Amino acid sequence: MDWTLIPEPELSPALEASIRNMLVASFPDYVEFFSANSYWGSTPEYRLLGLDGSDQPAAHLEFGYRQIMVGEAPFQIAGIGAVAVHPSYQGKQVGK
Repeated sequence: MDWTLIPEPELSPALEASIRNMLVASFPDYVEFFSANSYWGSTPEYRLLGLDGSDQPAAHLEFGYRQIMVGEAPFQIAGIGAVAVHPSYQGKQVGK
């Protein structure tokens, strides 16, 4: 498994389509949603992908920075979403 961090603006349409396919396989209850979207929530800033031997996504994690307020103090946090491992790779400690 090759791990790669991709900034969202560098994500190719073909790779995004592959991510959607992987998310559909990983979340069968959300086929309609992930058939049209390759992320959950707001557009992420980065994708961490585990690519299999044929450069297809086998694992996915999206994240982006968000600013929240705690009382009157601003804090920067990282929002994480659409954490998934393709069913073919589940149980093999890919997400560990």
